[in-house]
Amino acid sequence: MVRSGGQLSGGNRRFADVRSSWTYRFNFKRSKGAKIELEIGNQYAVSYSTNDWEYLPLLDAGVTGEETKPQTIETVDVEKLLGGRPGMLYLKFADCVPENGWGGMLSSIKISGTLSDEKPAEPERPTFAGNPIPLPKKTADVVDVFDCGREPKAIQMMLCSLQGIVAQTQPAICLSAHNFWFKELEKSGVKTEVQPSWAALLEKHKGAVKGYILCDSETWNMATTFAGIRQGLVVHEEIESEIKAFGLKKLNDVRGKDLRWFHTFLSTKAKGRFAINGIVNIKDDRLAMRDWAIANKFIYVHSGLQPNILEKFYQLVAVGACRYGWNDPVDDEFGDVNFAGERGLFTIPTDHTQNLTLISALADPKLFRAAPPPVPAVAKIKNKHIVTILVSDGDNLNLMLEGYRDTYFGSSRRGEIPLGWMVPSSSFDLCPTTYKWYCENATDNDVLLGALSGPGYVYPSKMRGVDAYAKLYDFYNRRAGLKYGVIMDLPDSQAEQKEVFSQFLNRNSYQEGLFFIDYSNYAKWKGDAYLIDGKPVVSLRYILWEGQMSPEEIKQKLAASPTDPSSPESYSVIMLHLWSYNPDEIVEAFSDLPENVELVRPDLFLNMIKEAL
Repeated sequence: MVRSGGQLSGGNRRFADVRSSWTYRFNFKRSKGAKIELEIGNQYAVSYSTNDWEYLPLLDAGVTGEETKPQTIETVDVEKLLGGRPGMLYLKFADCVPENGWGGMLSSIKISGTLSDEKPAEPERPTFAGNPIPLPKKTADVVDVFDCGREPKAIQMMLCSLQGIVAQTQPAICLSAHNFWFKELEKSGVKTEVQPSWAALLEKHKGAVKGYILCDSETWNMATTFAGIRQGLVVHEEIESEIKAFGLKKLNDVRGKDLRWFHTFLSTKAKGRFAINGIVNIKDDRLAMRDWAIANKFIYVHSGLQPNILEKFYQLVAVGACRYGWNDPVDDEFGDVNFAGERGLFTIPTDHTQNLTLISALADPKLFRAAPPPVPAVAKIKNKHIVTILVSDGDNLNLMLEGYRDTYFGSSRRGEIPLGWMVPSSSFDLCPTTYKWYCENATDNDVLLGALSGPGYVYPSKMRGVDAYAKLYDFYNRRAGLKYGVIMDLPDSQAEQKEVFSQFLNRNSYQEGLFFIDYSNYAKWKGDAYLIDGKPVVSLRYILWEGQMSPEEIKQKLAASPTDPSSPESYSVIMLHLWSYNPDEIVEAFSDLPENVELVRPDLFLNMIKEAL
């Protein structure tokens, strides 16, 4: 199996439901007379490829709606597909009716034919040494502001590329006059100048540009990648004449080029010219992260690529690189993040962020300071069940920049009860002014927690190169001053969990304690807690999630819980699912607790339970 997916159930049966799929690779030494028998059923769709680029339909259950096909034997004529020659055959298993979740079920495979033991050579990939996230740059003395929101898409794309090219030297353009974080940056002494038109902005900065990359609506991403490498504007064919009027020459024309050509170009002619410490993959027609990709010479690809193609682009960057984006066609959230992690990349979830070249900049990086509030001393609380609440989803960069600040952290009732707020530790560099604002606006009841899994989102037990990532995890905890964190994982056992976590939490690590969330069931481990080198790891006991448990139901459970401070059973971690309840509702619910319950800050909670372990 070259790409895993779907779910195992009932022994060796594997299911492909909705968007999930998996792929087998067979290397036939001789294909003459060779066949593959598949015991398969439900709503299956099987396609094949001989090059792992183009896949063609092969088998289909031929059902619709809620129909399912009984288990049957399907025979694949290998000789016919390979033309009687030796070679690779790839079989991809998927769901022929992805709308209803009755996907294909594979029970067994029987091969007749001669297979070779030889495996195709894996692409050589270095492991990125050090910090893959670009450090903040100093802004230009004067930042030009132009709100491009009402301009045509082609002009917006062109301006994003101009913003990125200029930022390769020094961030100097803001494309949103109403950006909250830019206004915060202005407070630190950045001067601004509003430009009257896009043409005026281009005229002022065209000296940084070497020409333009001509594209159409199908090749925005290729052009974005080329823009970073060649310092050329991304120019859609519909505005080419307007851009020519500025005296700029055409550097490349990527219209009509396909992904295979693009990949070949990057792996041969452009090798060494793009950065290997990051890759961006976001929906085609969005402006998000284009300035960032161009400024840092990252590859920019569509988030809708099929797994076999996306994998090839991931293999162009280093193990340990950062993947910026969200929502690939790989199962679901777990499949998306894990697909990158298995290939050595950690994810910074973001699919709407714009102006990051400027948001990541500072008036003077040498003067930057940001420190979370200090940890309070351990309180001696007797005859109480100790509880703490964590707020979910702070790992999402979009949310941290907008929704978290406006709706959640911006709640007028924030600070009335203790809450833990998840933030990516890498935000210290990705959006330093933002991180500083959260630190400075935190009340004594607010605690920032490095999450999910530190500088980015990854499942450590599944990640390739996790040892290098653990070092980056510690680097950013120290840099951002985050002594406590949250890791989400999907370990096969508690023993595996402890082994993996010992790389993140040990006597030499900066952090003093961790909260653990199991992806398969957030509260799967029901409050299980243990020490690693004298530092606590605590799993969730309850989840505030619409359709699961309400605040009142949890309070009833807490009222009947033990209160012995020397027992781990007397401690409960609750996670507030951000999309189910807002902080105002939780403040209202948890301001009135049973007499035997004490709600405390997450950092204090970890220090208290440490004494009980």
